[in-house]
Amino acid sequence: MNSIDFNLIQNNFPAFIIHVPELSPERSNYCLNNVKEAGYKNIVLFKGVNGKIESEVNEALKLFNNPKYDRWCSKGNIGCNLSMLKVFLTIAENKISIATIFEDDVLFHSDWKKIAPEYYKNTPKDFDIIYMGNQIDECKNENNIPRINKKSCFCMHGLLVSYKGAVRALQLILGWDYNSTYATNCMGREADGLTNCDIILKNYQDRILKGEINSNIFKWYCWNGTRNPCKYNNLPLNNNRNCRNTGIVFQNNDFETSSSII
Repeated sequence: MNSIDFNLIQNNFPAFIIHVPELSPERSNYCLNNVKEAGYKNIVLFKGVNGKIESEVNEALKLFNNPKYDRWCSKGNIGCNLSMLKVFLTIAENKISIATIFEDDVLFHSDWKKIAPEYYKNTPKDFDIIYMGNQIDECKNENNIPRINKKSCFCMHGLLVSYKGAVRALQLILGWDYNSTYATNCMGREADGLTNCDIILKNYQDRILKGEINSNIFKWYCWNGTRNPCKYNNLPLNNNRNCRNTGIVFQNNDFETSSSII
C-alpha cells in the first residue's frame, strides 16, 4: 500500500459509481461526468439494488445469507445498504488492493485536484476505509479538527477502501448484533434487524474511541474538508442540505428534493 500514490489510484484502480439508472438516469450521468472531471480513469458504473423491486432485493439478500433489516429501514434504505455491501463483496472476491466508491450524487471540492493528493499523502496507509466524504458532527460549526483524523462519522458517499477493508466491512456490518446492548444504545431503542451501513460502522468507531473494543477491529480515517473551505462546505453546516459536507467529496442534495442539478 505504501507504494500507491493518489495519481495511481485515479489512473489504475477502479472507481465504482453505485447507480440505479431506472430510478434516476440523470443522477448517473451527472455523477459520471463529475467523477471523470475529478480525474478518475477506470470508472465502473455499478448497478445498485433497486429497493422497490422485491426480486432484486431477495437476490441480493441471498448473497449475504439473508440478513434481516430493522423495521424502520425503508425500501430505499435497504436498497442502498445492499448496494454498498455488493460493492464491498466485489472488491473482496476480486482481491482488488484498493478501490474508490462513490454514490451517484457526488460533487467535488473546487480545489480537489490540488488538495486530494495531499490529503492522501498525509493519511496513514494501514487503512480499511478512508472517508473522503463524510459527516463529522464536530466539524459542523468549527474547523479546528485536523485534516486527517479518526473522528466518528456518518455517510459513505465518497470512500477509499482497501481489500482488507472491504473484507472487514462485510464482517463488521453483517456481524453487527442488533440484539445487543450496544445496538440498543446506538439506535436509542431495541432494534430488530440491521440498520444503515454507515450507522453500523460509526457504532464500531464510537466503541473503539471509547476504548470498549480493540482499535485493530476497524481502521478508518476521515478527511476534514472544512479546513479547506469552498462554497459547498463553508461553516456552519447545520442543516439537512449541507451537514454531510464536512469532507472534500460532497453530496448534491438537490437530487433529494427536486430534479434540478447544481
